[in-house]
Amino acid sequence: IKQAIDGLNADGMEIDLKVTTDSVVVLYHDNTLERSTGCAGCAEAYDAASILQCKYKNYYGSGTFDDEYIISLQ
Repeated sequence: IKQAIDGLNADGMEIDLKVTTDSVVVLYHDNTLERSTGCAGCAEAYDAASILQCKYKNYYGSGTFDDEYIISLQ
């Protein structure tokens, strides 16, 4: 989101929201976590403490980013 606002000169962006088992709203697009994070399953099957530990995958190399996690609106 920060890159779109600050550096990419984007005209708009799409933000998808999911609700965790303990009713916390998180920003996440896919139906499952496998494609873009190191976690598995549906975002809605996690509680907030667990899903906020899911790191995003590094598509420019291997592994995950050190400091890029799913975030909440809380």
